[in-house]
Amino acid sequence: MSEYGVKVSLPGYDVKTAPDYKISFNSQWPTLKIVASGRIDIPQGSANPYVMYNHGLGYPPFFYASICVDNTTSYSFGVNPNIGVDNNNLVYLGDTTYSGVSIYYYIFDWNLETNFQATLDSVTNKTPASANNSFGINATVPTKGVTSTDYRDFSQKSDCLDLTIQQSGYGVYTNTPDSGGHGITYFDPTFTHDLGYPPLFDIFIKDYRINLNYYTRLTYEELFDITSSYVYANTTTISAMLGNYSSLPTTTYAYVIFKDFLKL
Repeated sequence: MSEYGVKVSLPGYDVKTAPDYKISFNSQWPTLKIVASGRIDIPQGSANPYVMYNHGLGYPPFFYASICVDNTTSYSFGVNPNIGVDNNNLVYLGDTTYSGVSIYYYIFDWNLETNFQATLDSVTNKTPASANNSFGINATVPTKGVTSTDYRDFSQKSDCLDLTIQQSGYGVYTNTPDSGGHGITYFDPTFTHDLGYPPLFDIFIKDYRINLNYYTRLTYEELFDITSSYVYANTTTISAMLGNYSSLPTTTYAYVIFKDFLKL
């Protein structure tokens, strides 16, 4: 059976020769779609875990969260490790003994527990020739018109890039014992990709430091001891490092790699 679909490049790029990271839409590639978003004000002294939102998807979804500092317009976007997710809820796992916290969140339709590999159309042509003509697709959400100048009104706009998933995976990693025999183990996986450039990515784990029942985002956290955590990306791999004093033999993980450049 023949395959049919839609493929749209960014303005100025020939859709037949543009590299993957200049494609705004390809119907063979999944993108992150928002299923819920909002703000939650968590009062001081709240229970831990505190249910921020009951998504009820039946699987742990990809999410971003932004902590609002002192109710100002200063944000810490997507880097706080104390926000977790399971099959039913998005939860806050931080300490509210001394103060409350306000959080903006986005929950997406992508199941973290998905093994997926997208096709690679082109990654070698980093400076493609510009097309002579620009065409595209604009699709709005209900009640909005295509002449709108507010990008939030569009479900698809071909002069914008969506976060496009290149690959994802999940599993249980056998932690590496400390070679010095100190009873420490390390979560230190490496995941390969074929993009040829450092991609945007996220790694989630069920973190012994926080709560083993929820996936939380693994962040770069320099603590100057064994519980520091690191995440890296290069042209062929993404990797992580987290030591743990409790000598856990395994770590449950999930990761998502996007087609998007980490740095253009």
